[in-house]
Amino acid sequence: MSNILPHIEGKKLKALAISTPSRHPLAPDVPTMEEAGVPGYRSESVFGLFAPAGAPAEVRSTIHTMLSEVLQYPDVLKVLEARSFQVNNVGPDGFAKLIAAETEKWAKVIRAANIKGE
Repeated sequence: MSNILPHIEGKKLKALAISTPSRHPLAPDVPTMEEAGVPGYRSESVFGLFAPAGAPAEVRSTIHTMLSEVLQYPDVLKVLEARSFQVNNVGPDGFAKLIAAETEKWAKVIRAANIKGE
């Protein structure tokens, strides 16, 4: 969003819809895909931290706690929001579920489109 917003505001591009499930605070007049008539379409960038398989739960918990603290600093939030990030701290289990769901969703797309690796 942060890369494209200046072009929308400068009238060089017209935003038809946003692919996230809700409108973006930096572009509140841009409808979601659902609102634009494309139900069920959702695609968004996700950022998270990964640990090696088998990392102890207490290590993951400590990292999550520390990251959660950092994500509460007003200056950190200000920088992230200026770059159009929307912080949604779902924790290790929530992130694992999100990655599993995204993997399943895009695997279906890849199979349906018969996409092959090169």
